[in-house]
Formats: sequence, structure tokens, C-alpha cells
Amino acid sequence: MQTQRLHFRYAEEFGPLPEAYETLLLDIAVGDQTLFVRGDEVETAWKLYDPILKERQDIHPYPAGTSGPQAAEALYRQ
Repeated sequence: MQTQRLHFRYAEEFGPLPEAYETLLLDIAVGDQTLFVRGDEVETAWKLYDPILKERQDIHPYPAGTSGPQAAEALYRQ
């Protein structure tokens, strides 16, 4: 078994990469709903998350690279 170098350029194989909105608009035009959320999914999500968001606790910021806010540590030790 030996190591092989991989040479792959998307544009060489498939042509230029389209912009994100160009792909999205093309999906709409051809009826591809893969990247879209259905209305009933949105309604169910709101039913699940709305009560949680209404009970939201205070936000405890903490510096990047640390293990988290002191409030989390206090909660863990209870």
C-alpha cells in the first residue's frame, strides 16, 4: 500500500461553482424542495421551542477557551 496524491478541482470536473442563491433559485424553478422547510415543521418547532424561550434564564457570557461560565459550574456542583 502506498500514499497517493489526490488532485481534484471541482471546476475542472463540473464547471464553475454557482453562487448559493443561484442554486437555491434553480431548486425553486425545478420544484426541488430538499433545502426548504415545510410549514408543519415550522409550526411544530415553534410549539416546542416557544415555551423554552419564554422561560429563558439570564445569559452568562464567558471568555473563549475557558470551560464555561461560573454559573454552569455552580449548577453542576448542586
